[in-house]
Amino acid sequence: KQKTAYEMQRGLVGSEMCIRDSINAEYMGSLMREGFVLFIFLTLLNVGLLRNVTWDSRALIIDGKRQLLISGSIHYPRSTPHMWPNILKNLKAFGANTLEMYDFWLGHETVKGVYNFEGRYDTIKFIKEAQKAGLYVLLRIGPYVNAEWSYGGLPSWLKFEPNITFRTNNPQYKAAMEKWVRHFVDKLKEAKLFYGQGGPIVAAQIENEYGLHEEEYGEEGKKYVKWVIELAKSLDIGVPWFMCWQEDAPADIINTCNGFYCDQWIESHKKKFPNQPSWHTENWQGWFQKWGEPRPFRPAQDSAFSALRFYARGGTMNNYYMYFGGNSYDRIAGGPNFITNYAFDSMLDEFARYNNPKHDHVKSLNLALAKFEDLIVAQEPVAKTLEHNVELHTYGTEGSDKCVSFLSNVDVAADKYVTYNGKEYYLPAWSVSILQGCKVEIYNSAKITARDSIDKTIEFPELSIPEVGWIDEPIASANNPEIFKSPKEQIQTTKDTTDYLWYSTIFKVEKKTHCPLKFENAGDLLHIFVNNTYVASTTTEVTVELDSSTEINILSMTSGLISFGTYFEKYKRGIIGKVWLCGKDITEFSWKHVVGIKGEKGKYYLPKVAANLTWNKDISVAKHRPLTWFAKVINVTSTDQPLALDMKSMGKGYVWVNGHNAGRYNSIIAKGKCDPCDYKGVYHENRCRIGCNDLSQRYYHICQCWAKVGENLVVVFEETGGDINGVKIVQKVDAAQTEDQQNDNDNKYLNTY
Repeated sequence: KQKTAYEMQRGLVGSEMCIRDSINAEYMGSLMREGFVLFIFLTLLNVGLLRNVTWDSRALIIDGKRQLLISGSIHYPRSTPHMWPNILKNLKAFGANTLEMYDFWLGHETVKGVYNFEGRYDTIKFIKEAQKAGLYVLLRIGPYVNAEWSYGGLPSWLKFEPNITFRTNNPQYKAAMEKWVRHFVDKLKEAKLFYGQGGPIVAAQIENEYGLHEEEYGEEGKKYVKWVIELAKSLDIGVPWFMCWQEDAPADIINTCNGFYCDQWIESHKKKFPNQPSWHTENWQGWFQKWGEPRPFRPAQDSAFSALRFYARGGTMNNYYMYFGGNSYDRIAGGPNFITNYAFDSMLDEFARYNNPKHDHVKSLNLALAKFEDLIVAQEPVAKTLEHNVELHTYGTEGSDKCVSFLSNVDVAADKYVTYNGKEYYLPAWSVSILQGCKVEIYNSAKITARDSIDKTIEFPELSIPEVGWIDEPIASANNPEIFKSPKEQIQTTKDTTDYLWYSTIFKVEKKTHCPLKFENAGDLLHIFVNNTYVASTTTEVTVELDSSTEINILSMTSGLISFGTYFEKYKRGIIGKVWLCGKDITEFSWKHVVGIKGEKGKYYLPKVAANLTWNKDISVAKHRPLTWFAKVINVTSTDQPLALDMKSMGKGYVWVNGHNAGRYNSIIAKGKCDPCDYKGVYHENRCRIGCNDLSQRYYHICQCWAKVGENLVVVFEETGGDINGVKIVQKVDAAQTEDQQNDNDNKYLNTY
């Protein structure tokens, strides 16, 4: 009947129907019946009821068809609207059919009651771009998301709500959370972005990894989980809900797994939730990085192994976290002390270039998997152990073309020669092969044919006469500083509107002396100035020189708020606890407090403001000078390739390009263990680190849309001292990647699979 109605819709709607007297009554009755069917069809189509998402024990079901979901994570504020179409197009070409994304409450409601859905926070535009790219969307509403985001994505103003406790059965928190979630969902509904409305969102997540912390909140935590689920269901979004690491979720909420591997989780999941599909919502492609740490690296072979083991053992949704990690611009990096890029050893690096061989190696896996979607989602796999550490998982009917097998060698050291169906297969250790027709190997996770990326940095020619200047940032400058008997906690004092808080006091001694200045507890870092001279940076102890009357000025700075854990509302920064000088407790001295720094308040970084400031031109005087604002005009001859700031010559602070905040920089050397990496065996976050004795981060991404051909203004706030002459805008290209090569690779994969 639907087919008949559809044919009538195509042939009759918009045309005049001329019914002559000669039409007999029987035909007239038939036409009326078909017209009624057409009416019902068009009515259902109009209200969205023919677009339907549900699920069963195998998979998500979209419009009556089970789907094998191949997904990648992208955080929209860690890139720019200018970048979104190309990144999403790359995700689709990667063989994915789904985008997984968070929303970020902190960015959307930085000030209570003031909502922002513009620029990098234009969620509606981002989701529409995903739909244009042909992707489904898994929306992780949270609103706590972690994501190595400051405060885990929660707005810091929540901390100052009376009697609030985050993420538990607390009326104040629940009221704020519900207000935001309803506002956010209503925005999406207005834009018709849920699947039943014609949009791409096919499932949504409430909360995030709460099961890891629920016990710490006791009975109130259990009540909170029930409330969260009731809230989700009341939103009436028309698509399924899921939660990750939530073993006490009800059977009608899909429970999912996060981790480097989730194949062994499937068995326990099926025992507890036999009617749910198995989803791997975060297949971690690497790990986050802190200042002073070497860079995380997860071998391509292991990424492919993890994904294939999950699909082989019955999983039907694997999400690569991250597909593109991007960059934590402004103050959004959390931690504390997470670096500015969020590379995460993703499929695309922080400059949105292919991270090869990983990207192309896993891409060929995805293209191969898609070929067998109908077989995989139709049944649970048939599992066999062929020999020690060799497993076979089969979908379809052996002996027919409608069959695919996954042959796994889970031994961490020994390669295997395995005989199956009368044919011998070579299986490297810690690898999985896909056998088309249960016979022909078309892919093995350990056998890489994809090329390596070759990072190349291209510098632009310098201006013949460099335009540079500097301005001092005054110490503890304020017309009306607040005076307190003892140092106050930083977040409570600054309301998290800035990274910076000055503490100042006067200490008198009878004669000139050297002695220790000690702190019981402090964070994230204290810059110590004695009589307006920079001494050192510390969180524990430093030796200072005192004379008869010594002014002690301490610039306390945060480097992102806590992202993971419990009781965020109790999190403290700045000077916490006692302070001793020369063995004397000076905690109860009179302390002057100044919130923020002058140049930040005056917005020195904006081009229009900078143009009206008087910049000192003698750069030699300011070389390695702490607390200094620098301005430099840098020539750019092309914006066709990814761009970055080379900040190797600077110390620590913030940097802006043409008024856009590229985030924190810190030229700290990476220390740690960087042993040769073998892909075989269970991966964890401390394995396979790279870049020891290099800077944790040297290059800082800037969007091509921020730069312009010609002169570009770079403004730097330097905390500890650096050389502005060494700051450059450079191009970051993959010398091995050309359009022709990529087309050749795409054709090769398509022809093979």
